[in-house]
Amino acid sequence: MRPFPVTASTPQAIGRILDILAACPDFTEVRRAGLLFHGTCETITGPLHGGAHDGVLWCAETPSVAQAYIPRAGMTRYLSMPGAHHGDELVRPTDPDDPVMIWALGRAGATWADLEVEHDPQRARTILAWRNLPGWPVKRDLGTWIADELGYGRPSIGTWSILCDRDEVGREIFRPADWYLSGTLLVLHVPDLKAEPATWSPDLTLYKPHNRLADFARFAREGLEAFSMQDRLQSDHLGNVGHRAVGLLAPALERADWIAIPAQRHDGKDIAIFSEPMTREFSGLMRYAHACRSDPSPSP
Repeated sequence: MRPFPVTASTPQAIGRILDILAACPDFTEVRRAGLLFHGTCETITGPLHGGAHDGVLWCAETPSVAQAYIPRAGMTRYLSMPGAHHGDELVRPTDPDDPVMIWALGRAGATWADLEVEHDPQRARTILAWRNLPGWPVKRDLGTWIADELGYGRPSIGTWSILCDRDEVGREIFRPADWYLSGTLLVLHVPDLKAEPATWSPDLTLYKPHNRLADFARFAREGLEAFSMQDRLQSDHLGNVGHRAVGLLAPALERADWIAIPAQRHDGKDIAIFSEPMTREFSGLMRYAHACRSDPSPSP
């Protein structure tokens, strides 16, 4: 059997969670089984723990909401489109590790040293002059690269919002418009978990719920394993979308079974994207769990 690509709290946790999923014909039964979900772009290593800021691991009740917390990209760069009358102007050198410079140098088949840049002695980052290399791009070429080759088009507001990443040596680079950062969906099960609605201290109600750190510390002192509250995810298309969140504290995390599968951000223009609980990644895990139950050697 080719295993599904998962990591887990223990080898036994994989079997236990797959058994739970295999016994669920639909997502209604998944909810009754008490599974929770957490989306992240971080690499999961070692035991789970709460955030350094609040000591809480925040979970959603559906994969579709959890995966909305996986960012589309680690960074976003806003870049003004070249004006119609500036298309023939040369792209001005800035910094050898700038994404535009990485592209321009590659296009010209040149190195930063080939440019022989001359810096302002009073302002080290200001470039006064440089050597005009054969094949050096003009701003029209830059616009074609971003709009057509990377797929960002020509937005009416005149500014590109470009997804960014890091290359193998840590330099910032531009990614295509249809690119997604690799993330992780955690599927957690804490047997017999009770997550009652949070009881807030009166003097903390002016704070946003996620900033009520004194209450989170009080919950831990009182021996709570978990609590629930209303939260809002940030959709790129719909703005704030409300949902129920479950905060897991250290005692719950210590006895949680969990598995982690590769996942991407989940978002869309229709609110059904969140009211429908399933995602492509979790659906694949469900199919695999059911296949494991009916066939001793399934392929995911």
